Amino acid sequence: MKKIILTLILCCILWIFSSVSADEWMKLSQSDRNFYEKIQTELGKSFVSKVDVAIDRYKERMNMLRWTEEKKLESHKQIIWKVENMIQELLIQHPQDSILPKDVNQRYFILSYIKLELQILDFSDISQPEEDELRDRLTKVQYEVTQNGATETPFTNAYYDNFEEGIYVDIVDGKILFSSTDKFKTNTGWPAFAKPISGDAVKEFEDLRYNMVRTEVKSSESDSHLGHIFTDGPSELWGLRYCINSAALEFIPKNEMKSRGYEEYLYLFE
Repeated sequence: MKKIILTLILCCILWIFSSVSADEWMKLSQSDRNFYEKIQTELGKSFVSKVDVAIDRYKERMNMLRWTEEKKLESHKQIIWKVENMIQELLIQHPQDSILPKDVNQRYFILSYIKLELQILDFSDISQPEEDELRDRLTKVQYEVTQNGATETPFTNAYYDNFEEGIYVDIVDGKILFSSTDKFKTNTGWPAFAKPISGDAVKEFEDLRYNMVRTEVKSSESDSHLGHIFTDGPSELWGLRYCINSAALEFIPKNEMKSRGYEEYLYLFE
């Protein structure tokens, strides 16, 4: 009987710490630890596991960004601040001295759990990916395009004739850049988009190489070279053509967006 009780206690302890290391756990106050355990009970182990996976992917992406440690930590603080604001908005709409509606109560627990998970992430090992790491992770063409501004061969690249529903993300850091809803056919041999997913997803530079005057497009966060902007796009799509190298992108099909952590962008296909 004693062995059974000890086994049950051990299982409970392992469950509580399944997503939190001892060092990370110590970052929380006692009240936060108690609340953390309460949320896990309320939401259920299955949901908590999904959140843990999403948090792990978030950390992986943060570590992939070629930012300084200070910039990454500041960005991380801003994300926590945004989640905190969402929690506060819920509490303002539904004061704590009244009974929270069931759906609101669950949203409160979900947001609170995410906030606690974000707070205990350990970014002490953040470092910029070294050139050797990028060379190992990227193919030769991907590296030359994104890091040295090369242009891939037309008509033989991965996405020039791909019109499946989905999104296109930066091959270096996974940030979403373009959507298939803005992609159109051309006879150039490279993927063409009417616009990026958002104004801050890319940045533009004057490119005077090869005795030409062009507008270069780079990813805002990883600083990857993507391609160029031209003004010969369809007039009904505002006349712009973002001519992008397939080697700078990774395509995420619509049916994989949720499992890959891009669920928030599914609204693009509604």
